[in-house]
Amino acid sequence: MDSLALHILFILLKLCCVEASLKAEQNCAKMTRWPFYNPDHIVGKWRVYYTWGSYKKPCLDVVIKPMTQMKKNQLTGTFKRIFVDEHTWTDSELMVSIGRSEELILFNDGEVPGRYRALVNAHRLTPADKDITMANYAVKAFKFFKYLILLNCDQFSGFLMGKFNDKSVSAKEIISLVDDVLPGEHGHFSCIPHMDGRRPRSEIIGDSALKSVANLYEE
Repeated sequence: MDSLALHILFILLKLCCVEASLKAEQNCAKMTRWPFYNPDHIVGKWRVYYTWGSYKKPCLDVVIKPMTQMKKNQLTGTFKRIFVDEHTWTDSELMVSIGRSEELILFNDGEVPGRYRALVNAHRLTPADKDITMANYAVKAFKFFKYLILLNCDQFSGFLMGKFNDKSVSAKEIISLVDDVLPGEHGHFSCIPHMDGRRPRSEIIGDSALKSVANLYEE
């Protein structure tokens, strides 16, 4: 491949990334246009039922905790020289543990309820790290905090969660939320209520067919 072709390919890839980023931000702005959110009410354990983007693990569990003053002081003492923008460790509000490997520390954006800047995998940082990139996230609760959507606003990905061990969580409600909140966005079930933790084979049968299958598992 000659240099001109490589240059054209680079431009096309860059345009695709810009378009995807703009679309992700539009989805987050749309979701948080009418906020229904209170940080105190989303603390606890959640089960991921529907995902967009790169999250593929079945029936992933997410734990949301408030950032305690002790934790803030610990991070400030260890990483006080990392941040070069207006955010400091003391601004952090929530810690989100996704499965066993990923962690987000959410900093209130200060403009729209439910909008955050997030530090990804802070537990892997060392005091020697200097160039830290913050990601943009949006969080919104639905049906009186029975469901929660967490979206990455930079590169469209995220998931819809239900309260852990809430027996009233249903596939029909999840499908309805997906269609109402992000219509037309391609995603897939990663877990269906009442299937005992088995992951549906959405990558094989297709998501539209899976929606019909989900109805069979309603009480």
